[in-house]
Amino acid sequence: SYIDHLRILESKGELSPNTLAKQYKTFTNYIKGTTSKKGDEIRLPTLDLSKASEIKNYCEQVIPLDSCKRFITRLSKACDWAKDSGMI
Repeated sequence: SYIDHLRILESKGELSPNTLAKQYKTFTNYIKGTTSKKGDEIRLPTLDLSKASEIKNYCEQVIPLDSCKRFITRLSKACDWAKDSGMI
């Protein structure tokens, strides 16, 4: 749902198509599961938001630091949006 929201922002010119296509695709892969360039599997250990510290700790261990910071920031924004929208 958050990605659909971002597509609306993109259509209004409020979000770069490049950001949506590249960064959010990568971040979605982190959630669904992907393989790193080193061949390691990256998949969040849980989607349970009450275990946010477990998610953060996992990301810090398996995702490159710069990408990890962007991912956690964007994940936080998605959660804030979902909360404001009454989804969580």
